[in-house]
Amino acid sequence: MITEKGFLAVYDYGQGGVWLVLEAPSLAEAQAAFPQLKVFETRPEWMSEADEAAYRERCESTGFRWNVHSPPTGWLKQLIEQG
Repeated sequence: MITEKGFLAVYDYGQGGVWLVLEAPSLAEAQAAFPQLKVFETRPEWMSEADEAAYRERCESTGFRWNVHSPPTGWLKQLIEQG
């Protein structure tokens, strides 16, 4: 059985970013599925443990969590379709 990990990822639109969690078996699969995103294997250096927990909580509470093996929905689907 392949275990899926919840990777933090961000869509950087230049003046900010939209954070989300990507479920994937590996960092490489997460990056390959959504090359428009910056996917983190570990939290960025500037991010504290408390910050990471807060980002993940916000992602969960807003539904910003996708699995790389399921079709994207919402704004992530629109981003992918824009190419």
